[in-house]
Amino acid sequence: MKHLLPFLLLSFSLILFGCQTEEEPAITYPASRSEFYFSGLIDSKKILIEDGIHGFRSDATSQGTLGNGYYVEEQSLSLTNSGSSKSAGFVLVKTFGSKPTGCNFTEGMFRLGSYTFGHSPDSTNDIPLDGVVIYFTDNNGKYWSSDLGTGNQSGSMFRIVEHYPNSDGSSQMISKAQFSCNLYDGLGNVKTLMDGEAKGRTVFCNF
Repeated sequence: MKHLLPFLLLSFSLILFGCQTEEEPAITYPASRSEFYFSGLIDSKKILIEDGIHGFRSDATSQGTLGNGYYVEEQSLSLTNSGSSKSAGFVLVKTFGSKPTGCNFTEGMFRLGSYTFGHSPDSTNDIPLDGVVIYFTDNNGKYWSSDLGTGNQSGSMFRIVEHYPNSDGSSQMISKAQFSCNLYDGLGNVKTLMDGEAKGRTVFCNF
């Protein structure tokens, strides 16, 4: 019996612990090497675009469209690659009764908190919708955005979580946003963007 005891204990241990399954390690993604970036999961695939890496640069941009009795101002956080068509970022769309005459108008477009999704006009005949537009260009050069196609954003979200002055002189502010949404190519195709986050230069005043 003395000789059987160690064997029985070993057998019991193998039965007890052999049936336990190993826990799968938590999936971790590398943090951005840059202060400014665009990241997220697009159809479950991790994407990370960084300022100063692989030719990308963070910029605050501005565009205006004069319509019939209104003026549309678009302020963007963008990460672009001058050597290719790749880009990613978001655009805040705001309609005014006339063209703004001071920087306080564009500064007021950015605030901490949640935003609804909008529509950026393609021409003076296209009706704008105030809100945010998220966009992304894939590796094949195809442009995707939240306002193409059906533009359905049921269950989507966008919020600015950081907004503070920029000291490098290239823009007035720095902003950080978190978002999840649907991206469309205007041809009937849709991608799901989850756990999105973007940080970069914002508020470009050209008045």
